Amino acid sequence: MGAGGAARGAFRVHRLAAEVLLLFSVWVAITADLHVENLVLGAACALGTARLSRGLWFQGEDRLPVPGLRTAWVGLTFLTGLFWDVVKANIQVALIVLSPRLRIKPGLVLIKPALESPFARVTLANAVTLTPGTLSVELGEEGLLVHALNLDQASLLVNSPAETRLRRMEAALGRRGE
Repeated sequence: MGAGGAARGAFRVHRLAAEVLLLFSVWVAITADLHVENLVLGAACALGTARLSRGLWFQGEDRLPVPGLRTAWVGLTFLTGLFWDVVKANIQVALIVLSPRLRIKPGLVLIKPALESPFARVTLANAVTLTPGTLSVELGEEGLLVHALNLDQASLLVNSPAETRLRRMEAALGRRGE
């Protein structure tokens, strides 16, 4: 194996290690159980998932770089903001549901996000679906079709904080263009 082959092999090992570490971190965060049995099971599941999904996460023009400090910071910023958006939306939906007069005005709204990479557009669609009171119905060339529990608040989805964070993520990670 030449120097180029060794470098590619080392990159694959580092990428696999990064994937396993990321998946294991999610496992620990979700289970919140630090018993040895749970950690061993989480590590085995993370390794198995990373090996089985090899080539699914990192392929084509939308390759994500091996997580570095900048990538980790940008991702953490997005996830923190998304968490806060979900908390606020939960409170809003709870207030609507608990109010004596159910004040809803459901409907569909078309959002045209200013995101260039397919990864960012799909991430926005998923973020909208994760947020209570909204559901991504279709993502196409013309934009993102969203069903909202309250059309009055659906206007907040245009240039939403999640979209702004994703634009920053695209710029920081060099995701402009196809």
